[in-house]
Amino acid sequence: MSNGPDAAPPGLVSSAEIARIAGVTRAAVSNWRKRYSDFPAPVVGGRNAQFDLQAVQAWLQSERPVSETPGETQIWAGLRLTHGNDVQAALADVAEFLLHGHIGRLGVRERQALQGMPGPEGLDAVLEQAGIGTSLGTTQSLVRAVGAVIAGLPRQNSAPPTVLDPACGIGNLLLDVVPEGTKLGQELNRDAARLCQARAQLMGLEVTVKVGDSLRADAWKTYLADIVVCEPPVGINDWGREDLLLDPRWEFGAPTKGEGELAWLQHCYAHLRPGGYAVIALPQSVANRKSGTRIRAEMIRRGALKQVAALPAGVATTHQQPLHLWVLSRDEEGGKTPDSIRMVDLSGPTADALAPSVEVPAIELLDEFVDLSPGRYLAAQQRPPEIEYTRVAQRMAELTAQFNETLAQFQPGEGKIAETDVRVSDLMRAGLVTVTRNEVSSKTEQIDDEFLRRFVQAHGGTVRGSGSFRTDARGARIPQLDKADQRRYAEAFAALDEVEATLRELSQLGRDTLAEARQALVNGWLKPSSEEA
Repeated sequence: MSNGPDAAPPGLVSSAEIARIAGVTRAAVSNWRKRYSDFPAPVVGGRNAQFDLQAVQAWLQSERPVSETPGETQIWAGLRLTHGNDVQAALADVAEFLLHGHIGRLGVRERQALQGMPGPEGLDAVLEQAGIGTSLGTTQSLVRAVGAVIAGLPRQNSAPPTVLDPACGIGNLLLDVVPEGTKLGQELNRDAARLCQARAQLMGLEVTVKVGDSLRADAWKTYLADIVVCEPPVGINDWGREDLLLDPRWEFGAPTKGEGELAWLQHCYAHLRPGGYAVIALPQSVANRKSGTRIRAEMIRRGALKQVAALPAGVATTHQQPLHLWVLSRDEEGGKTPDSIRMVDLSGPTADALAPSVEVPAIELLDEFVDLSPGRYLAAQQRPPEIEYTRVAQRMAELTAQFNETLAQFQPGEGKIAETDVRVSDLMRAGLVTVTRNEVSSKTEQIDDEFLRRFVQAHGGTVRGSGSFRTDARGARIPQLDKADQRRYAEAFAALDEVEATLRELSQLGRDTLAEARQALVNGWLKPSSEEA
């Protein structure tokens, strides 16, 4: 049994070791745990779960995983060959094949592997291989936050709501945040729209997605929804301002070229029926940029803005800025300045109903800045920073221990990995690997795909062209190792990825702690030490 980073006590095995035993990827084992209720429960829970070896071996003797999981890996490997980095088009082709039998750009092997898969489960398996939860579409953290906010809003009737997302992407918000009702979407990327529509049909949902630019060519121009949700594109200056200056959607004022997010905000508001709500995810900078002051003030005066909720950094896919959720509503009796706006802190682990919040009088917001940052108004309700510092210090100590534990599992080498190595170009000529758009994939059971990809990334060949240098996968040299050793190296690279993630979290914690310290100095929770101290 392995002595690597995922090694378990005698009689117990980790997910990585189950993957080695079964000859599949870690993602496949993760799929088994989610999909099969009879998969053995972990003996030791938590992030590094451990399983009873005999129970796992008995479960693996069933025919079910043998026929399904290798197909999932095979499908994704084939999709990378046929579609390259065009992930949305690849997944849309898979979804439409499962739904209608449309071939698209799918190869024969991929179609054969998909034949035996039930629709929703088959697509979920391929989405897992694609890493959809972390790298494609709205994150699940943001979906949960938007869902929590919507669940806390008052509803006028119990009928299923109509839901609109004018920048729906692959549909994570539109399909998941409200489980019932009619759902409508618009998306600029045709393949993302195809995938969203097919996912909805596979889930049995009533959804219509149209393709196009929502700001320039609104496909739902006359439609009013009960709920509008949106995570609009960020930092887009070319959003069509010159052509849309007189557009009736700008009820609070025409946004400047640099305030595209406020254009999306007003677009969402324009699609609300009286009594409806819009929940829009925007970078925190939108709350206090000088160029948006007039529009923010007008939203408050007209009674459109009801709530701003602060989310932590890392819940957006395309950037690392912390997000705010802006909640707008179109009042039935006509707009008027509200008494107060609710400011909420959803950056912690508490549910929406228990999250720190404060009702800020509208008159306090309508100053020369119109700063709608929740942290500015929640500071007085924060716990003393020494309590927060204790929590942060404990977390940093845990992360540091994980960091040291992972690195301690490596040992000094001899300066070489194997007696011989081979160029990727030689493996290509032998028909053992393929290279598409400088991405390499294994075509044989002799070479572990993750091991191959990792070595090419970390030790790729370099060639010169047009006065610059670039990495050429064909020139990379791969050590000749048996399959077990290949997998150990692949897992070592994965362990380093975990170390990198730990470092990122440590860095973020450090930045957050400094930000809290500055705020605590301002609001009186901290003060400089006296000279005598």
